[in-house]
Amino acid sequence: MTYYLLIYFSSLLFSVFIYDRHLRIMDNRILACLFCGFLIMLAGLRYNISTDYWSYYHQFYDPNGAERFEFLFKNILLFIREYFYSYNLFVFVIAFMALSIKGFYFSKLKNPFLAIFIYICIYFFDSDFNIIRQGAGIGFVYFAIEEGRKKKIINYILLILLASGFHVSYLILLPFYFFCTKKINFSLRKIILFIAILFIFRITFFNQLLRAIQLVLRNSGNPFISQIVLYLGVGDFHINLSLLRRLFFVLLYLYLFGSKNLDIYFVLYFSSFLLSLLLTGNEMFLHRLSLCFDVFSVPLFASRKIVLNKKNMFGLFVFFISLTILYFIPMRPVLPYQSYL
Repeated sequence: MTYYLLIYFSSLLFSVFIYDRHLRIMDNRILACLFCGFLIMLAGLRYNISTDYWSYYHQFYDPNGAERFEFLFKNILLFIREYFYSYNLFVFVIAFMALSIKGFYFSKLKNPFLAIFIYICIYFFDSDFNIIRQGAGIGFVYFAIEEGRKKKIINYILLILLASGFHVSYLILLPFYFFCTKKINFSLRKIILFIAILFIFRITFFNQLLRAIQLVLRNSGNPFISQIVLYLGVGDFHINLSLLRRLFFVLLYLYLFGSKNLDIYFVLYFSSFLLSLLLTGNEMFLHRLSLCFDVFSVPLFASRKIVLNKKNMFGLFVFFISLTILYFIPMRPVLPYQSYL
């Protein structure tokens, strides 16, 4: 537990005390990269933490275990298994690559330590301890959006393809290139009305449709379809909590920055909320697909300078409290931190 508390309080202190300090850009970047080095050591040297740790362990040493993985992830695994035969080295290499890219991206944002703090509270223990294939692709996706904002479509496509080399779900982001340079204007009233209509649609119609599909598929006798049935209408505490978190962050963003000139980060994150709202209960599918959009909560808040007036100070206080709650709710490894060293 000591390590988890250390990660939380150190990132919190940096994000709060460095936020409004006029450090040189290079100083900010160096500090952010050093802190990400600390995260690399934690993720790369871990032992027997997370539900997927032993799953990847068995697949690493299974001669045919890598065949189900995407191209880049599979070839990194095969190379390390062929020449080093060390699962610990494989875990460290994936953590080093994933967090180095993300750390470099965070260091380029206006509020690098706010970005790190958001990432740690919501995604670190999930993406870099557990679903490491998707975690490894997040950094490429962040930079793909930056290239899209510069209207560099070839770079955008190449970076999305690199991300999909670790997890195929990132291909869903390809069409979003066309939103990268657009600014969207909606009144706050229209956005809230749209959300309310979607809630009503989900409760009154979509739930009934899912139940009808379940009844039809349950009697099919096909084992593959039976697995799909398990993912329809399941839902659990963490899924519902994620839905509420995404709704809260959407409303908080509108509270802090308004509803004019909404950029690509808001479009992507709002898409995460819409997927959560419509597909809540589709646990496995939802978790993999919506994470592609969900991780944009980091640049959503950290890429813009927040004016520290009374109104925004209240919003930031609520924001930090919510992140603290999300960090300490057991959506992360509950085992004491262990290293193989």
